[in-house]
Amino acid sequence: MELSNDFTNILERSSNGILKENITTIILNSLISKNKCREQRDLFILSGQRGDLHNQEKHSKSYLDCHHNSLTLANATSCSAKYLSALSCLNNTRKLDSIPVDCVPQIDDVLSCVNNH
Repeated sequence: MELSNDFTNILERSSNGILKENITTIILNSLISKNKCREQRDLFILSGQRGDLHNQEKHSKSYLDCHHNSLTLANATSCSAKYLSALSCLNNTRKLDSIPVDCVPQIDDVLSCVNNH
């Protein structure tokens, strides 16, 4: 019985860690995309609100291409060390109900790096 409880506790801690890492990655990727692709996102949303299907398709492709390219830049260029630093900071935060002040410099570094490419 005790071994079963220990095993359950280990699995629970492991799954919580995996979920937190996934969440922090999503948060950071969203910040990068929102910052780098603001114009494409706004055009996509505006065309959808207007019911303009032709331009909505064009703008959705533009936004998705920008999103993909910005995350590729963040992970595969000189920005990757900054990306990993920001991700590490977020992963080491106990509570993620808002962006931790301690992580703002690292997040700003990766956003600046991606925007300058």
